[in-house]
Amino acid sequence: MEHVGDLEEQTSITIDKNEIPHFDSDSEDDSFSSPIFEEFGVFKKNGWSRIHGGSKCYKIITGCIAQGMGNDVAAVHKIPWSGPNGRLEAFRISSAEMVKKRGGNGSVKHAWYGGSRDEICGIIFHGFQRCRQSDNGEDGFGVHLYPLEFVMDGLLSSVEDEYGLQHILLCNVVLGKMEEVRPGSKQFEQSSIEFDSGVDSLSRPTRFIIWEACMNSRIFPSYVVSFRAFNGRGKGTNYSFFFEYIRGYADLFC
Repeated sequence: MEHVGDLEEQTSITIDKNEIPHFDSDSEDDSFSSPIFEEFGVFKKNGWSRIHGGSKCYKIITGCIAQGMGNDVAAVHKIPWSGPNGRLEAFRISSAEMVKKRGGNGSVKHAWYGGSRDEICGIIFHGFQRCRQSDNGEDGFGVHLYPLEFVMDGLLSSVEDEYGLQHILLCNVVLGKMEEVRPGSKQFEQSSIEFDSGVDSLSRPTRFIIWEACMNSRIFPSYVVSFRAFNGRGKGTNYSFFFEYIRGYADLFC
């Protein structure tokens, strides 16, 4: 099986400490044998693999959510991209082209996307179908994603399901050269060929914006993280504990 997490190596992209590796042995084959997992029945039906709670991959992904926030992370599911796949190929091509365009630095990162369970399922099966403005209506029209250290914003953009769970996507994102999108902007594409994506602030980015024309070639979902409904405190806070946690697992990154 070929994993999206390997794309950075295939396209000569340097993986920094914000990159999440894939581990084949971390999946649980019989995670859903108990009725307690009925709340993840949709994921099981779709063939998504639940990551073992004690695995290194699980600890890295959930660490930035659970550390210091009091959230109850319910599960992490790996999206099984295998075999011939047009979206995987499109992402690979987009990554390689961006590396070439930007002189070896395509700026491929991981970022969070929050939505309802049905929306997330639809994205995985059919791709992003629509663009939206930020919740406060400020930062242009596109697919809005959040850097790893701003996981709270991703959590707050998700929607609780009938089991009291909320779900967010951990995505691979090709950013290229970003341009700042000013508050109140109605921008829906890059202002010139000089730029590839949008960001709310170049000096302190808290939101990435991928434009509609390239939303399904520059965003590729890797994992679904499910958690108990969150109370909403701390939106927009850059948590220093996140960086300390990641540094503790620095040896796991390629």
